[in-house]
Amino acid sequence: MSETNAWKLSFSASLRAAVGEFQLIHIFDQPELFEVPCTPLHCHQVLVWQEDVLPVMDIDAWVNPYQQTAKEPFAGIVAFQQSADMPVQYGCIKLIAPPQRIRVSDSSACEIPEENSFWLELSLASFRDADGQVLMVLNLPKLFSGDLASIPPDVGSL
Repeated sequence: MSETNAWKLSFSASLRAAVGEFQLIHIFDQPELFEVPCTPLHCHQVLVWQEDVLPVMDIDAWVNPYQQTAKEPFAGIVAFQQSADMPVQYGCIKLIAPPQRIRVSDSSACEIPEENSFWLELSLASFRDADGQVLMVLNLPKLFSGDLASIPPDVGSL
């Protein structure tokens, strides 16, 4: 049985996912974010990091676009590649709490629950954590590709 480390990320009180151990590379407490006019609510801010301007994704605002979202006190810088032959890229994700390091084993893999079908667009896989909660493994290249629908599938049908 294979095991690996991951980071559990919290986007709201009930919305969580995970990224690989080496994909989360920096955490900010009370980051200074800058508004970008005429952009969707889930990606309307940027963060300046190491002389680069990074897009800030608000997954809670993407999943709950009609709900007032609280100010997230944390942000995580993530690293990803669009493909193996492409350079490493960086992005930022809003968080409501510091990430938690977790262990993930092959035996914890599970199906994405049907009531959470919006995760299909953002996930590579899913698993149950030690508390039995289903966590999605974020597809970071997809998240930062600009291909996300303005409103996720579940919300768009309301």
